[in-house]
Amino acid sequence: MGGWKLWQRKPAETGAGKVVTPWQGIMAWLRGDPVSTDPAMTTADYTEMIKERAREVVRERRAILDRAGLQTPVPNASMGLACSGGGIRSATISLGIAQVLARKERLLDFDYCSTVSGGGYFGSFLGSLFLPDGVRGPETPGSQMKPPSDELSAKAHFAQSALTDQASLTARNIGTDAKPRWIRHPVRWLREHSRYLAPNGTSDLIAAAAYLIRNWIAMIYVLALPIALAAILLIAASFAMADYSEPTQKRLKDETSEVAKADAAAKGRIADMLYIEPKAPPPCDCVQKPKSEAGIILSPVWLLAAAAAFLGLSVGVSYWLTEYLSDRGSALRLALRKVTPGKSLDRARAWLDWLGNPTVRITLVILSAGAGTVAAGGLWLWLRRNANLWINWRGLDVLMGSAVALTITACIICILAAWQIGRSTITEIGKRDAFTPEIRRILTRWSSDWLTWVLIIAGVATVDTLGLTGFAWIRAASSDASFFAGIATLAAPLGAWIINKLPSWFKDGSGTLSRWIGRYLWTAALVAALALYSLLAVSIHIGIQYLMFGNQQWAIPGRFAPLSRFGDVSIGTVMLFLGGIVGVLFRFTGASQGFINLSSLHAIYASRLTRAYIGGSNMQRLALKDPPGTLTRSERSIMESDPQDQIPIHVYQQTRTAAPIHLINVTLNETRGADKSQMLERDRKGVPLVFAPEGVFMDTAKLVSQRTHFRWDDLKKYGVETLSLGQLCAISGAAASTGMGARTSLGGSLALSFANIRLGYWWRVGRMIQEADGINPRWKARALVWLLGTITYFYLAREMRGLYTRDTAYINISDGGHFENSGAYELLRRNVQTIVVADNGADPRFLFSDMENLVRKARIDLGMAVVVADREEVEALIGRDGAALFLNGSDEDWRARAAARSSDGLAASPKDAAFCLLLKVHQRPWNSKTGAFEVEEKLTGHIVWMKPRLFEGLPVDITGYATEHPSFPQESTGDQFFDEAQWESYRALGYSMMKQLLERSTHKEDILREINRSEGWNIVWPKG
Repeated sequence: MGGWKLWQRKPAETGAGKVVTPWQGIMAWLRGDPVSTDPAMTTADYTEMIKERAREVVRERRAILDRAGLQTPVPNASMGLACSGGGIRSATISLGIAQVLARKERLLDFDYCSTVSGGGYFGSFLGSLFLPDGVRGPETPGSQMKPPSDELSAKAHFAQSALTDQASLTARNIGTDAKPRWIRHPVRWLREHSRYLAPNGTSDLIAAAAYLIRNWIAMIYVLALPIALAAILLIAASFAMADYSEPTQKRLKDETSEVAKADAAAKGRIADMLYIEPKAPPPCDCVQKPKSEAGIILSPVWLLAAAAAFLGLSVGVSYWLTEYLSDRGSALRLALRKVTPGKSLDRARAWLDWLGNPTVRITLVILSAGAGTVAAGGLWLWLRRNANLWINWRGLDVLMGSAVALTITACIICILAAWQIGRSTITEIGKRDAFTPEIRRILTRWSSDWLTWVLIIAGVATVDTLGLTGFAWIRAASSDASFFAGIATLAAPLGAWIINKLPSWFKDGSGTLSRWIGRYLWTAALVAALALYSLLAVSIHIGIQYLMFGNQQWAIPGRFAPLSRFGDVSIGTVMLFLGGIVGVLFRFTGASQGFINLSSLHAIYASRLTRAYIGGSNMQRLALKDPPGTLTRSERSIMESDPQDQIPIHVYQQTRTAAPIHLINVTLNETRGADKSQMLERDRKGVPLVFAPEGVFMDTAKLVSQRTHFRWDDLKKYGVETLSLGQLCAISGAAASTGMGARTSLGGSLALSFANIRLGYWWRVGRMIQEADGINPRWKARALVWLLGTITYFYLAREMRGLYTRDTAYINISDGGHFENSGAYELLRRNVQTIVVADNGADPRFLFSDMENLVRKARIDLGMAVVVADREEVEALIGRDGAALFLNGSDEDWRARAAARSSDGLAASPKDAAFCLLLKVHQRPWNSKTGAFEVEEKLTGHIVWMKPRLFEGLPVDITGYATEHPSFPQESTGDQFFDEAQWESYRALGYSMMKQLLERSTHKEDILREINRSEGWNIVWPKG
């Protein structure tokens, strides 16, 4: 820890030349002061250093290509492939695209492959296909970080040939003719395990159901512990206020002494006040059933809610008292300055200046508030003593007493606000004449805080009231079968009516309920979540009462409740014992740091993705026991784990191969920034987090700093949790979770937490980010978490509220598509000249929303203008034949053209073969010599945006599948269970799209190289 390191060092210069002694280091660590001692280089210098490291990584890759005889004439780092989110659909289409590129010997033109979500499935398969066997598996001290060059070359040729093989090939010989070594074909493995979530059918679904149920029960157990502990405390409070003597009214009748009557009334006053008796039925001549024995039992927490409401009202009243803090003499002072100086005027000016001093104003407020309070209290007492002047109305007494109390409290609050400001910054604020506005700002914030507390306390009081009343009603109705018979009588027709209405409510997504939920999804989720949590809390509350009191009424005033339970054991002892057990369970459960991830859906999602996609390049998993032509059987099936599937991400990223450099994009959920405000991030609620060979980039734009970039050595230094490639592949595809970037909401987080639909991951980064930002947690928070052991509840509470920051030891990361779904954002940031985007996200209306999001963020964050090229520009760049494949420049809008379909649904249009969109990228290039951006904006690159759609010339099996499935190729991303026909249709569609692009233009397979040739668009692009 930073403070501990300072404590170990001798006094030295830290930060901006500040001497830190060991004691000062300890105190800085406890206070949470920044402790960075290393002078940081300038952002421009650091950016240039990272750029040079990126260029070095590309040169290392190109050297491997040269040794393998796979050279490419494309300039270094000028081309990148972006595979978007979209689940298994995106992975399968991207595979088809890569197969054509490999067959045309153009795949290795791309130095980068940037992936998001489902595109990461394919990207992980592609990168691991080139990875030598020696670096696979869990990291050990003998792990090879730099495999031999001949092994890298052999893997490069193997990967190329595996991608170019005919789809019908079932096995490959990776040995020699004399000593063959047969493996199942990697692409065949992917096809056969397209149902990666349940590859073995029903048995896998049962196993997944068992996993989900087990984790959900564990989640409910963890949530139940603090609820049970709170219920015990609330029940104890009600028990302490309960009146176990005879009913109050009966005591008043029996007592003869006035003192005794008053004493008897006082004994049950609180309990009587919190109890609402059941309403008696109206008198009639018929035979009446006895009145119900249970009324409504109010929680004593309502008294706290009333007190909180009173304080909130006092804060509101105190706002208006700030009128007397304003400088009344300012106008007069300005007028006197224009008058000829004189001795008396000098005294007047001095007096007015003294009156305008903030300290004097505070003093005057205190004196005036005190005088006003004394006057109000005196008037109230005088009226009470003079019966002849006192109006015979008890409410007036209460009203005036409340007014006096409100005035006193409001004055005290106003004084506290003034004192909070005045004690530390009174001089500076006085100079700026901002003293009074600052007090008003604080009072307004306090009003908001008190309103929040009133709502929270009222919610607790409501649950406690429902629990107390529910237990009393159940006990009262337990001997009355008609109570439950009545419920059953009402429930049966109500259930039948709901079942009858369900079809019309949903009705293929167009029903009333479907439309309402679609429009108010997160509001409905919030209401449902609050109802579910309340139901859980009330159920636990009633259960605790049953454990304490058994079948006997106890909270109704005047009802005798036994003072012992379980023989001679008192109720107080039972409460202490039960509270102790729950407290111990709460303490040890809360201290379990691994629960937050073990209880989520991440583990099962990551394991099955790993076995399906990274296992597809694992030679041990693909190895065949029997030669082809016989009954082939794999050494290791997808149902079994294999150590070779586990590839640590830092090993994967630091091992250079011939594969395109894999950039893995995830989202760091952040709903509250360092300024403790949501104003800046309230729309995005997340920042990009990229895992690359240079390290981890966080919230990085054009310039890189030590606060936004962490080297792999930094992660090792701070003991950051090691993630595997499969884990990161799952995190990048964690679409459904409590943190979803811009879609994060309180209702969604509460509902998804209760249902335990949590695919996101809490990544333990320790103090790495905190020290980079100069942040230390306060010592009080450290001590509280350590003493109470509440780390599990700390992070679960953040998930439930959708409250995420980067300044904690664990950060929440999820689907990269929650920030930007195409994968092109990081390529633009790296100034990649030509980007091919496989836009495979579900877009049934062809709105191109992912493209619009990229354009918007590129303009705001990167200073780049991404525009759609004109038809003439496309033809001039790639020729008329190639332009026919692009949506640019048609008579109608390119969105409408992309969405058009023929009447029979066999193709988008009988003659329209366009499926690409050419975009131009303009920016102000960075001049490394001057250390600044150039003034003139230039055309610096292009984006070829490929949108999956039906077009003329597709194979008959694809058009046939589209006829049976009208939503193809934009089926829901939620469908992750592809059968053979569905998987092959998407792969073949991606294959056909890229094949058309590389064959139907004038430049044939060189069309992308031609677009990348900067000389063709009058731009001088630096080489190498």
